[in-house]
Amino acid sequence: MGYHDRDEASAEARTQSASSSLLCITESVLDIGVRLTGIGLMAVGLWVGIEVVIEAWALYRDPSRIQVFADALERGINIDAMFAELTRPEVVEGGEVKTRSPLGIAFLLAWFIAPMLLFTVGYLAMSAVRTGGMLAFGIARLR
Repeated sequence: MGYHDRDEASAEARTQSASSSLLCITESVLDIGVRLTGIGLMAVGLWVGIEVVIEAWALYRDPSRIQVFADALERGINIDAMFAELTRPEVVEGGEVKTRSPLGIAFLLAWFIAPMLLFTVGYLAMSAVRTGGMLAFGIARLR
């Protein structure tokens, strides 16, 4: 043991304090980044959730809006054309030929698919809000 032992110990302590302060700064920057990501995720989830509610209200108030989706569905899968043989001409009084309206399978299918899509998107929006809140407020922090 010499007189310079204290100098080596203090140099070691300075190195450890510099590395721990660098670690502390890195941890703070990452913490802020995670919290900002959580706030962004929460905001996007809230926005998508509000859009889902607005669309659901629009379908409730004006059910004819589903016709656009049904037409797109019909163009995509041609389900009504497959059932076209079910629509036969009907003869009414006076010899007038009147065709029955098509069965509208695409319309019925659209009324099944559209709410399922709204439910799925709403669930994903709620999950985004919940996960964003956990990140932003630090609830799920591991210690």
